[in-house]
Amino acid sequence: MFTLCASPAIIAELTRILAGRFEWTQEDIEATLTPIFSRADIVDPKIAVTASPDPDDNHILECALESKSDVIVTGDQALLGLGSFEGIPLVTPRDFLEQVLRMK
Repeated sequence: MFTLCASPAIIAELTRILAGRFEWTQEDIEATLTPIFSRADIVDPKIAVTASPDPDDNHILECALESKSDVIVTGDQALLGLGSFEGIPLVTPRDFLEQVLRMK
């Protein structure tokens, strides 16, 4: 069992990417993201982090700290290059799913 954790910054970034890069309509974005994030723990990070090689990705690390995450799942190569952050491993979505499937 796992819990999806996100922050307002993560939701805003995902919304921006879906609208800009993929040209999704606001209606499609809401129809897709609302059911996902309605089941997530949304946290408002209080600690500013500057550990990412890409400063735009620090909000991911901040969310992980605030939510006391056990793992950070990302496809971002700059973040994956960290290996771990504050003892929290960074893994690809594929590696995460393989770990979850092995647990069954």
